[in-house]
Amino acid sequence: MVGAWRPDVIVRESQELAGALAAERHGIPHVRVALGLAGAEEETLAQVAAPVRELCAEHALPAERIVERLRDAPCFTIVPEALDEPWNSVGVHRFREVGGARAPDPWPGGDDPLVYVTFGSVAASLGYFPGLFGAACEALADLPARVLVTIGADPAALGALPRNVRVERWIAQERIAPYAAAVVCHGGYGSVLGALVHGVPLVLMALFGGDQRRNARRVAEIGAGIRVEDDRRAMFDPPGHDAIAALAGAVRRVLEEQCFRDAARRVAADIESLPPVDGVAGLLRAL
Repeated sequence: MVGAWRPDVIVRESQELAGALAAERHGIPHVRVALGLAGAEEETLAQVAAPVRELCAEHALPAERIVERLRDAPCFTIVPEALDEPWNSVGVHRFREVGGARAPDPWPGGDDPLVYVTFGSVAASLGYFPGLFGAACEALADLPARVLVTIGADPAALGALPRNVRVERWIAQERIAPYAAAVVCHGGYGSVLGALVHGVPLVLMALFGGDQRRNARRVAEIGAGIRVEDDRRAMFDPPGHDAIAALAGAVRRVLEEQCFRDAARRVAADIESLPPVDGVAGLLRAL
């Protein structure tokens, strides 16, 4: 199709490789859209280099040049420099997503700070529900805060809840984050950026996937949150007792210590300084 249609440019996400190979085969520029921090992108490139070389050999394509181009092609990302790791490639262009109008407060009328707890959109289907969600609710029961938890499953399965906890199947994060004083999450790409764009500090407890651990480490490194971890050995093991026990203390710290909020707000300011993502069109025309 690429050969027949002859597009001017191919835009692909970084873990999709067919588009890049088709572009190189037909001499068409291509752009990748990053799916995480620079280190996660480099890790993906390292993992795919060998199979890409095999495909190039099958189709008589210049393998080394194409592997190099996977790294050096222009890259679009919504990760701000204040959060990101150093890139090893050139041509990295940063943008910010443009949000809509601010939604009404999802839990109005309370004086205590709002703590939003989310483990993403798929954790409930991976064996973490209801155990992890129930344990998190109980761990935060004594906080002087309103704890809003979205679970992606039936709230009734959690049974009786602490008085300061409200559980919903789903509320979009962009509705909650502007009102949150802290976000507890699993370190997912969208959850982390969704908090930091509003300058909200995080408590991160990675569940599965190396990118979650990488994101959690990076947020802790820049001082915008606290990473809670234990010595789990298998990827999908639930967090152990020590991690759950540390959760409340970590949330108290990000609520009470101004340094975490200051660091999160620095990231938010960096995001706000970026051009809106609709500026991508002008860059594509330049290619």
